[in-house]
Amino acid sequence: MDKRYGAFLLRWWRRDSGAQRIEIEHVQSDAKTVFASAPDAMAWVNALFDAEGQHGGRTMSGNGSFLVEGTTMSEQPQTLVQRFEQANDEAIRVVDSCPEEPWHTYHAAEKRPVNVLAHHIAVGHQIIAEWVQGIATRQPPPALTMDSFTEPNAEHARQYAKITKPEVIAELRLQAAAAASVVRGLSDEQLDHAGELLGRQMRARDVIEHILIGHVHNHLGSIREALVGANLDEVEAARVARLAP
Repeated sequence: MDKRYGAFLLRWWRRDSGAQRIEIEHVQSDAKTVFASAPDAMAWVNALFDAEGQHGGRTMSGNGSFLVEGTTMSEQPQTLVQRFEQANDEAIRVVDSCPEEPWHTYHAAEKRPVNVLAHHIAVGHQIIAEWVQGIATRQPPPALTMDSFTEPNAEHARQYAKITKPEVIAELRLQAAAAASVVRGLSDEQLDHAGELLGRQMRARDVIEHILIGHVHNHLGSIREALVGANLDEVEAARVARLAP
C-alpha cells in the first residue's frame, strides 16, 4: 500500500460553552485555517491531500485522527452550508466538464479568461469566509470598496494565467471545505450579528447568502457566457450546452 505523509501543527481550544476552535497548519505548504470541529479539520486535510496530488507534490498520511468531541450545529448554519456546497459542487462540475479548447476563452466584461475566473471563485471562498467570521464575532473587516479588488484581481489574472482544470478543482474542494467549516461553527445568534462591509451594514447570514454563495453563481454565469460564445465545433458546442444550469 502506498504510504502518504506530511507534518501538521495543531492547536485546539475548548470554550466554556463547549464550542471548539481548531487551528491547523500544513508545515510543507504553510497552508493554514481554523475549524469548529474535528471532522471539518480532517475534511480539510483530505482535500489538501487531493491538492498535493493534483500539483504533483508530496503526498501525506491520512491515517491520523483527531479524538475530540464534535459540536452540535443548528439548522440555520447547516442549511447555509448545504447551499454553499451545492454551489461549489456545481462549479466543480462545470470546470470538470469544460472542453480543453475554450478553457482559456476570454470574458470581455470580466476582463479574465475562463480558467482564471474559475480559480478566482475558489480563492474567493477563503477571503469571504474571513469576512463572515469577522462580522459574526463582531470584528468586521477593514473598510473595502469594489475598487479595492481591481489591482488584486488583475495580479491574480497574471499569476494564474496558465492554471489547469485539475488545479482549479483541487483548490475549489480545499477552500470550500475551509469556508464550510467557518459557517458550521456559527450559532444562530452569530448569523444575525451585523457589521459594515462594502459600504453597507450586513449580517453574517447576508454575507453568506449574497456574497459567499452569490460570488459562485455570479462568476459561474460569466463562465457559461464565455463558453457559449466560444467558437466551437458541433461536438464541443453540444457538450458546453449541457453545462447550462
